[in-house]
Amino acid sequence: MRHTRRRRSPRAPPGRARPPPGPPGSRRRPPPTLPGPRRSAPAPGRSLRRRCGPRTFSFRPGASSPILPDGFLPLVAEPELTERYRLITHHKRGWSGSTHTPGPVGVADHVADAIALLDHLGIGRVHVAGHSTGGAVAAQLAQDHPDRITTVALLELSLLSVSAGEAFFAQAAPAFEAYAEGDPERAFELFVSLAGALDRERCRTLLDARMPGSVAQGVKDADTLFGIELPALAEWRFGPDDAAAIRQPVLSVRGSNTQPLWVDVAEFLRSNVPGVEECVVDGVGHLLHIERSRPVAEALARFLIRHPMTP
Repeated sequence: MRHTRRRRSPRAPPGRARPPPGPPGSRRRPPPTLPGPRRSAPAPGRSLRRRCGPRTFSFRPGASSPILPDGFLPLVAEPELTERYRLITHHKRGWSGSTHTPGPVGVADHVADAIALLDHLGIGRVHVAGHSTGGAVAAQLAQDHPDRITTVALLELSLLSVSAGEAFFAQAAPAFEAYAEGDPERAFELFVSLAGALDRERCRTLLDARMPGSVAQGVKDADTLFGIELPALAEWRFGPDDAAAIRQPVLSVRGSNTQPLWVDVAEFLRSNVPGVEECVVDGVGHLLHIERSRPVAEALARFLIRHPMTP
């Protein structure tokens, strides 16, 4: 695993990508009204799982500052994180146990949900981490609510406006065709294996071994992926000025074997985010947090140690 710390270099504007099929997802909605009284964050060592508005969330044991990651396993079970931090794991609308709300649901809606969740729990500031589309939410949180976000960790942020975005979706055409033909299982497997730079059999074996039940759940959530999440991501705008406006410490993590899309995104972040820190995890692609969760957790832990949350 290679880790570097970069200084800001001249900006390089991204290209344009062809949006995937589906409805636009950028319309802003007010934060949801959450049921019941505001909850207090549990003490370190206590585990909690609840529903909050359209999301499900859980706390994992920890001893220090809270982290808001976008519900990715098995990373959030790694001792490097669970023994140091309180992890507020959650699922965005339409994923896993969270409510499937009608589209469009854009990045702004997910940001509003995350802030409503923190308010519901009585938590002021957090470290935030996001993988892929969750990285878009993390980056937007840092822009829109800088007083609530201490650091930002972007694990292969998905940004479709970079030069490789159009080519990636051209490769993904068979997955969209399978979805349109009413075959969500084939559509999900084609898309995830393409994103992970793995063949379908190896990808399914990996998911079954590391995240039992995730393939079946992904098939159930195919409408969210193809009908809401990807169209919303295509509508999301995150240009050089937006990246440069992030003032929190930022960690960019990618796999050494990842697709050109995420290589381009890493270059975009390197060129535009002031002082971005970088980590390349050897031997993995876009599913880096699943294939090699330990080195990813170690990189996150080192980053958070360098940038502790101050009172």
